[in-house]
Amino acid sequence: MCRLPGRYHSPGRCRPMDKKCTVNDSLFKKMLQIMSPATYIKNSLTQLASWSSPHTCFKYGFDESIKTHVIEITPKNEFYHAELLTEAWVNMSLAFMAQYPTEDIVFITADSPLALARYQFAYTHQPATSSSPACFE
Repeated sequence: MCRLPGRYHSPGRCRPMDKKCTVNDSLFKKMLQIMSPATYIKNSLTQLASWSSPHTCFKYGFDESIKTHVIEITPKNEFYHAELLTEAWVNMSLAFMAQYPTEDIVFITADSPLALARYQFAYTHQPATSSSPACFE
């Protein structure tokens, strides 16, 4: 299944969203419309984790006080200096805002004042081990 930002799935290939939709594409778009924002983010973070370096961690939480979905990316060196990762999370945030125009999303790193004390879930490219404590506290 195509999961590239700005593209949709068609059997056997990825095509830009501005092309004419087939029946399967319309069904996929309808499924996205009924998917909760948290589920959409969870699916997107799984993909981001698979594209990132093995030690990069993505944590998700929702800040009730500012009504914002918060994704923390660690280590901060990856957040600030990994250009492909930056492009991917920017594209993810734009796609999210297009899909859920009444929702807010922010990508941060651990040194942000928006960092949460507790996150709902976390993803990384590597399995959970004691050598990757940033993701599995």
